[in-house]
Order: sequence, then C-alpha cells, then structure tokens
Amino acid sequence: MRWGVQDQAADDHSTVDLCLQELDQCCRLSQATNCVVLLSHKYGWRPLPTYIRSDMLNMFKSILNVDESTLIDEVYVLDNNLVEPVYVLRPIDPEKREEWQIIEQDLVVILRRASDICLANNKITQSERNQFHISVTAKEIIRALENNTTDPQRMVAFFRVIEDIDEFDVKFKSKFIDTDHETEILLNEIKSNIREKLPLENQFNYRVNWKDVSNRTDYLTKFQIDFYTVIKRQIDYYMTKIQAKDVLYNEIFEHAIQCRMLNERYFSRDEILDKVKTFVLSDVSQPCTLFGKSGSGKSSIMAQIAIKVLEWFPNPNSISVIIRFLGATPLSSDIRRPLMSIIQQICTVYHLTPSSLIQDSTTIQELKQILQNLFMQIPIIEQLILLFDSIDQLRVEDYNCEKWLPIHYPPNIKCILSTMPMITEGNGEQKVEYKILDGLQSLFPNGTMIEIKEFDRDLAQQVLCSWLERDGRRLSPLQMTWLKPKLEPYSPKQGDPEPTPLFLSL
Repeated sequence: MRWGVQDQAADDHSTVDLCLQELDQCCRLSQATNCVVLLSHKYGWRPLPTYIRSDMLNMFKSILNVDESTLIDEVYVLDNNLVEPVYVLRPIDPEKREEWQIIEQDLVVILRRASDICLANNKITQSERNQFHISVTAKEIIRALENNTTDPQRMVAFFRVIEDIDEFDVKFKSKFIDTDHETEILLNEIKSNIREKLPLENQFNYRVNWKDVSNRTDYLTKFQIDFYTVIKRQIDYYMTKIQAKDVLYNEIFEHAIQCRMLNERYFSRDEILDKVKTFVLSDVSQPCTLFGKSGSGKSSIMAQIAIKVLEWFPNPNSISVIIRFLGATPLSSDIRRPLMSIIQQICTVYHLTPSSLIQDSTTIQELKQILQNLFMQIPIIEQLILLFDSIDQLRVEDYNCEKWLPIHYPPNIKCILSTMPMITEGNGEQKVEYKILDGLQSLFPNGTMIEIKEFDRDLAQQVLCSWLERDGRRLSPLQMTWLKPKLEPYSPKQGDPEPTPLFLSL
C-alpha cells in the first residue's frame, strides 16, 4: 500500500523514489522497529525503470527490431544534464493513463527480454539485469536490509502461506498470487534473503486454510498477538538503550542537525573565513558580526565556522563550540530560551553551577548576568566559541541585543553574530524599519563587522559548477549561455535577482 503518494508522483514516475526516501527516513529516525515486512504469495508491482543508462539502453535498441526501438524512443528521453547521461521516462499525460498502461505492459516485456539477451551474451551483469525484473516491494526490502546491516534486530518479517490457494477460482486467486513462474522464483529469493539476515526471533511464519473460517480466524488472532508482542518487545529493548534525553539534549541535537545540513551544500568563501579566523585568534573582547541581505549565505558560513574553528587552534580538544540558529527551532525565537539552554550547556561542558537558580520567571537581564558570571568561571586554558545565527529571526523586542547579550568577553571566549542589516514591516504610513545592524554597531564600537556580499560573476559560476558536480549534473553550452547574464551583480536595468547562494540554489 502506498498511502499518501499522489497521482502527480505516478505521472512523473517518482513513486518508487518517494517510497525509498520515506523508508530511508524511517530507518534513520525510528528509535526501535523501522521496517515490517509482510509477504505471502505476491512478489509485487514491477514497473519500468525510471532511469536507464544511455549506453545500456542503446545496447538494448541494437538488438531490438525497429518498432520496439521506436516505442522506446517515444517513452524514454535522454537527459544530457547528467554527467553520465541516462534515459528518463517521460511524464504520463493524466488524460491518457489507460493508454499508458498498455504501452507500459508492452515495454516491460521488451526491456526484460533485451536484458536477458544481454546477460546471456555477458554484456551486462546479473545485478544490472535484475533492475528490469525486480518489484518495488523487493527494492524496499533490499534497501531496508542494507540500512539495517549493523542492526538487523530493527526489522521484523511475517510470512504467510495459504495452503488451499489452488482451490480458489482464478479471479479470486489473482488477488493473492502472481501467476507467472519467474515471479515465484524471485519471491522465494527475496524470502531467502530475509531469512538469512534477520534474527530468528524476528521472523514469524503462518500456514492457513483460507476457506476454513475458524482456521483463518485463529491465524488472524495469532498474527495480531505476534505483531503487538514483537513491536512492544523492540520498543522496550531500545528504550533501555537510550539514555534519558532532556530538553537541553534535544535542543542541542536539533541545532547540530541544522549545522550539518547547511554544511552539506557549503561552498568555501575563504576571504570571509580568514577574517573570522583573524578575529577568533585576536584579543578583541567584543563580538564579531556577519551581516548581509537575505539569502547571502550567512547561516551556511556560521555553520562552516562551527566546523572550521577547531582547525584554528593547536589543541582542538580545548575548544567548545555552542551554536544556535535562532528561529530554526520552536524554542529559539524567544531569546530567553536560547539563553537558558546556552547557560545549561556551559554548565554541563565545564561542570559549573549557575550563580542563581534558573526558572521560567528568571528575567532576561538576570539571564544575561548569570551568563557573564559563568564566562568568568571558564578555565583560561579552555576556548569557547559562541555563535548566534540570524538575530533578525528573533522577536522584534529582542532585536535590541543590549538587553540580553554581554558586551565584553574574556580572552578565551569569542562571540560571533549574524544578521540582516534591517528588517522592514508594513507599508506606507504603517512602514516600520528595525535597523539591527546600526544597533549592533552602536553597541559594539570596537567589534568586528564583516559584510557578506552577493557573489561576483566568477564566484557565482564556481559555486554553481561545484554544486552541479556534487550532484553529478552539468549544463549544456546553450544553457550556460542563457544563465551567465543572471550571474552578474544586481543591476536595476536588468531586473534579475542578485546572485546570492539562495538564488543559485533555487
């Protein structure tokens, strides 16, 4: 069952990718059982591959007749934007779905026959051949087994055999079993694969006489009990392995995930990192502020600082980095919550005790004082890097950093902020401007101010090419010719958006 998959996904042939992505997410996020397999007599839907390597499909066409090759050309289109070109299934016209089903059935037979011939002639591998014969269910099972290689305990499989299935009439039987011999072989292969890799206590087998109502009822009752018992057992088991995780742990974890995600698509901007490094290694006691327009890459640079700063000191073990992406989590838009969690984190890292008890009633001014007192207790041989990203994502009343942010810092503590220079709300007479950068410059006259500018043409092209290479894609000369003018710095006459990281990503 593919609940939640919309018709559009079927029309553009992304159903399989969506299902596999969801499976990957379950394996990544689930605390206990992340995949349950139910198998009986059906092998499952075997759709056309959405993507086929160009060299492979051309090989197939060379052994097919003209009509078959023509049908392939009508259905598959070459995607030259991939570094290794592939043929991609054309989207389905929603008004011609019935016509498509007939074409798909014919093409499935053609491609499977071609793959079998190529395998027999040693032109493709068994694995490559299988891509034209495998079902979506089998793909999902294989992916789940791969994801759980080191912890197969997190998968459960239920196998059912209907012993009187041959007594069903043909129409009813087709609901329970695939009729061709090949799928029976493939089904047995995937069952054997599961049995080899899962612990025996995670495998359940049932034999049922379907026409015997009493026997069928007993089977369903046993399945219900087994399912409940094994899932509960797994939850209980993994709960004992998980340490108690409080609000602080979850908050730190969410910001760490945000940091990792931003780093995945970061393109090095050495001139900015060099300025930040100079600040971090200096004796400047006031914060450093990175400022730039929306989409200029401030958050990605802050995430990169959190990673790179460990390389700037001879003893990385003496460095602690605390980062908060303000507004990125439910608890980080009101500055009180980030301040409270930062105080708790500092106390945990350095085994300190706050000067006064922190409660929900503790004022921002009191939190600021507690933070300042903690700074003085951190051993001078330890380095603390404190990062506040996106001041502009705070509540309006928190734009004034003076009321919550310490002004001066000990030599072993560095504070780095990022923000948009100004936030504008409303229009006309109701228009209000909040000049955040002006306030920070007044508050920190001796602080370091670093502007994050939009890319120039050369850097924008480097970033774009880097991201394309990372994704295994490329642009044709014609596409690059069209794009190049849009990589120029902003000009009111052109009216194109500025070449910021956000613009390039989109």
